[in-house]
Amino acid sequence: MKLATLFCGLLILPLVTATPLPATTASPDDFRYAAPLTGELTRDTLYRVRLNADLLEKCGPQLGDIRVFDGQGQEIPYTILPDITPAQPVATFTFQVIDYATRDDVSRLILEAPADFQPIREMELVIPQKDFHKGVAVFGSHNRRDWKLLAEDAVFDFTSQVDLRRTTIMFDTPADYRFFRMDIRQDAPAESAGQLTFRYGDLYFNSGNIRHGLLKINEVVGRTGKMRRQTVNYDEQTFTSFILKTDRFRNTIVEIDAALPLDRVELDVGNTIYYRTVQVLGTNSDKEDRFLRLATGVVHSIPLGTIKQVRQEIDCPGLSYRRYRLVVENGDNPPLDIRRVTFYWIRRNLFLAARDTGGTYTIHVGNPQVAPPNYDLRNFIRADNWFLQSYQPLPVGELRPNPDYVAPVLTDGKNRLEQIILTAAVILVVVLLAAWLVTLLRRGTETKPPPGPGGIQP
Repeated sequence: MKLATLFCGLLILPLVTATPLPATTASPDDFRYAAPLTGELTRDTLYRVRLNADLLEKCGPQLGDIRVFDGQGQEIPYTILPDITPAQPVATFTFQVIDYATRDDVSRLILEAPADFQPIREMELVIPQKDFHKGVAVFGSHNRRDWKLLAEDAVFDFTSQVDLRRTTIMFDTPADYRFFRMDIRQDAPAESAGQLTFRYGDLYFNSGNIRHGLLKINEVVGRTGKMRRQTVNYDEQTFTSFILKTDRFRNTIVEIDAALPLDRVELDVGNTIYYRTVQVLGTNSDKEDRFLRLATGVVHSIPLGTIKQVRQEIDCPGLSYRRYRLVVENGDNPPLDIRRVTFYWIRRNLFLAARDTGGTYTIHVGNPQVAPPNYDLRNFIRADNWFLQSYQPLPVGELRPNPDYVAPVLTDGKNRLEQIILTAAVILVVVLLAAWLVTLLRRGTETKPPPGPGGIQP
């Protein structure tokens, strides 16, 4: 029994010594950077702090190493939320078609809105067909005699050739008419002047491939603009200096070192006609083979008669990495003239309640080894109600290196790995020694001679 106890104790000892101690409360000295929060503070007042690009670049990807301290070094609770105001449902309804006629090259629909309709801001034509291009004029009337022009636009679909489709007509101001007239020209103006054809590298477009004749419209949907739609505020940073190179597949590689979240990337391209697939990759490693694919999209500039369709943005998942890479697939085309790259991310706002009137607060960042905080405030100020709260803006001063910063003993993954290896080696040595000791004791017991007469050893 004593031997087993000793053996277990020898095993437990290195495990206890290797177990890290619970993390202590963070202090201002634990963070590399600090910035003052400027402004007059009032006790129990809620404040909103916009986290700018300088702060975000010095934080960890999950923003877990942000702390706010008062003048006495006490930690101030906060919560961080994206600047998104949720939408209220937009009222929609289906128009009733009360008349339809086709004359010359124009099809005319007379539409009636429901009796309890609200002013609308857009009409959507539900069209199952592909490959069409039609000019549309929309008029409004209260009596079906006097018509007022509300919008002139085009609906089109070129998805068999390029990723382009639009079937919605927007109004500049809400339309409160009971009746609407929609004139659909069977051939759009761009086509009446002749067939539009162009070729650029692998991209070939021919307006003669679109479908002529009548459209099949399943229904016309109206949407009101009175209800609140979701609003999202973005921050941005534009880069004019970046690494630009070509890989062995003739793809253009754009590399940007920017530890920022990324919800959308935009390319400023000098070319007039192009259609390219772009991959967006990110990594937190310094190694070149550790990039993860985040998003894939298409950027293009395509002239359609008098209308030029341009798409320069690619939506991304909103994650944060230290380094980004854009891969522009050129095929046999010459490289694009990429002038600028702009990152967009949903603005992050930090909310806190002032503890004292007239106090001074400082925001500290830059220590990936601290655990994310868990404050009660996040249960009260949430994504679904922050916009209903009464709060005051609290500006951030210049972010500077913290002169009182004290580097922790373990500053990177290499030191942690060395500690793990050392601990494992100690455990292995102890196990081997214990096993060797047990073997020796057993051998000693087995080799003892039996006692002589009267229990006396010979």
